[in-house]
Amino acid sequence: MSAIKTIERLKKVAVGERVHFIIQSLNGYRVQSSALNKEASELCNLLEESNISIIGDEPILKNDIVILLTVPEITHSNQKTFDEVPVFGLEHQFKLIEDIELSNNIINLFRVE
Repeated sequence: MSAIKTIERLKKVAVGERVHFIIQSLNGYRVQSSALNKEASELCNLLEESNISIIGDEPILKNDIVILLTVPEITHSNQKTFDEVPVFGLEHQFKLIEDIELSNNIINLFRVE
């Protein structure tokens, strides 16, 4: 699937919602956008240009949407992706809404319940 079609699918669910965008490696460590492959970079650029409003460093709350981009590489740092992302409350369920493959990148769209 192309990056443009991927953004269109994401828009159907995410427009008008509280949306968080997280990029991680295969082993669950945060990846900076400057280190992305071509396809993932294109997706990030299209996401920035879309009418999907991405929330910055705010905590993830109940009913928020999370777009999780997993890139095909192994990285290491001190903390896992979700150790660095504040999620309020002790118990959360994550309802998978969409699962998309984009040139070996995996995009999971889920809602926090």
